[in-house]
Amino acid sequence: MTFQERTRLLLQFDELIRRKYKADAGGYARKLGISRGSFFRLLACMREEFQAPIQFEKSTQCYAYTRKGRIYIGFVPDPEDTSNDHPAANKSTSPVADAVNQYLQHPGNRQEGSTP
Repeated sequence: MTFQERTRLLLQFDELIRRKYKADAGGYARKLGISRGSFFRLLACMREEFQAPIQFEKSTQCYAYTRKGRIYIGFVPDPEDTSNDHPAANKSTSPVADAVNQYLQHPGNRQEGSTP
């Protein structure tokens, strides 16, 4: 699996969790287009490598974060960076950067003290 494929799966799984997608492990695997075994490896990766606090909630029949949060992958420029004079500084360099920038531009997702 390439880095881009794994990144897509991580972000897609994160989205399913945040939307409270109701399914068991097999349902998540089908939705993600992977095997059940691959789903459990993805889940382990998110828990171990990203320290994502994920658990299966029997009452709601979905995987959920035990704390509010989300997975970010990619480079996000520091808001205090003054090197925006570079011609390529405001251009997106990857689909992941596009997704992060789009997320950060949404008014409900801005960090306190940040500007659009």
